[in-house]
Amino acid sequence: LIITSPSTSRIFSKKFKGYIVIDGGIIGEPGFITTKIASGNERKFVLPPTKTYKLQVEAFSRAITYGEEYPLKPEDGLENVRLISQARGW
Repeated sequence: LIITSPSTSRIFSKKFKGYIVIDGGIIGEPGFITTKIASGNERKFVLPPTKTYKLQVEAFSRAITYGEEYPLKPEDGLENVRLISQARGW
């Protein structure tokens, strides 16, 4: 079961008897991820603000200039879009 609002998504799992709450943290913005499963305590992870586009441009520049391997694969991007779309209910 997925419940979303503009800045928060909640994903509930019957199998694990728990949930994941994503509050903010999309596209480099600060936020939190909170997780809970039946066999454990609730855990909260801070998502600090990150200059995601700046880091991607720098990695791309190094790949072009120095032949370094680009850290992201096209499949990763497609999977991220699918996951975010599902979490946001799009």
